[in-house]
Amino acid sequence: MKVTLRDLLWLILVCGVALAWFNSDRRRDAEVRSIIDRHSKWQDEWKAETAETVETYRKAALDPVAYREFVYRRNQEVAKAMQSRPAPTDE
Repeated sequence: MKVTLRDLLWLILVCGVALAWFNSDRRRDAEVRSIIDRHSKWQDEWKAETAETVETYRKAALDPVAYREFVYRRNQEVAKAMQSRPAPTDE
């Protein structure tokens, strides 16, 4: 069996197509993985925020006075943070 130039060219063409398909598939897989990772990160943040909110409401239901004190302290911290911010300038 003799290998001709035409056979070698077909082999190069098939290998090139397979390599291009492989690289494209890897790139697409990496994009999907990054989207999934980003979504899971957001999902973890949402779960943490929800758990914190539920815990706050549970404390408020168990002890309304302590919740009022918590809200008062939080509002003081927010007001203090707002005062320490530089005033916006009209430029």
